[in-house]
Amino acid sequence: MASDVTIARGPRAATTRLTRWAVLAVFFINGAVVASYVAHIPYLKARFGLNDGQLGLTLLAVAGGVGPGTASGRRADRPVW
Repeated sequence: MASDVTIARGPRAATTRLTRWAVLAVFFINGAVVASYVAHIPYLKARFGLNDGQLGLTLLAVAGGVGPGTASGRRADRPVW
C-alpha cells in the first residue's frame, strides 16, 4: 500500500518536528487544565450551595461567554485608525 505522505528532510524537517511538539504541548496543557477544572466542579457546587439546575446554568454561561470573548478579541486586534 503506497503512502501519500512525504518525509521532509533538511531544515524543513526540524520545523515540522518542532511544530508537532508545540501542538502536542498545547493539547497536553489544555487537557491538564480541563481535567483539573472538571475535578473541582463538585467542590464548587458544594461551596456555593448550587443545585443541579443552577450548576448547569452556570456552566452554560461560562461556555456561552467563550464565543463573544473570542469575537471581541478579534475585533480589538484591528487598528483604530
